Amino acid sequence: MVDKSDASRFSPGLSDGIRRPLAGLLLLLAAGAVAGLGHLAAWPREQALMAGILTGTVLLWVTEALPLFATAFISIALELLLLGNPGGWSWLGERGDATALHAFLAAAADPVLMLFFSGLILSRAALKTGVDRRLAARILRPMSDTPARLLLGVMLVTSCFSLGMSNTATTALVLALVAPILSQLPAAHPFRKALVLAVPVSANIAGMSTPISSAVGAPSASPALSSSSH
Repeated sequence: MVDKSDASRFSPGLSDGIRRPLAGLLLLLAAGAVAGLGHLAAWPREQALMAGILTGTVLLWVTEALPLFATAFISIALELLLLGNPGGWSWLGERGDATALHAFLAAAADPVLMLFFSGLILSRAALKTGVDRRLAARILRPMSDTPARLLLGVMLVTSCFSLGMSNTATTALVLALVAPILSQLPAAHPFRKALVLAVPVSANIAGMSTPISSAVGAPSASPALSSSSH
């Protein structure tokens, strides 16, 4: 018998390396069709173009025809080219009142977003180097004599990590650290429930003090984003 994976290698057709970019191109063409229909429906130029960009971005994101980072860069590039019109192309329907490019890049380069992005980089570096495990072990070791002290230690570790990392990354990280402890407890044990609940609660409470922990706090820390959200 021939395995399905072996049969697919000998079957005619496009390879996955060609099929995915081709699907992405077709989805972008569909987005262009949406923009064209919006233009025919007498929508304002900017509204029709943004409808096409939004449609293409959503389709690429949901279908993953292209990598997610490529989808994000493509949407920004299309905004710069079509709405900013740096070349002054007449076929885009621009009449000389194009939006300046820095208007599109100002929000993406906001200092608070850069700070949030740096927190993601720090969390990834901590996972790669094992600093998180060593730091957690150093803090939890002297506090593991009683359940109450162990619970307090887990909350302190979570709070410390949440000050410089996102809440989601911190919760996933600490839950992985306490997984060996949870595996030794019965499913209905009260301390097991307390330990699981203590991690996200501590991450949320400590995350209120820095904009890195959650993107929700970024608008309150950045006047530019606060004004754009209204």
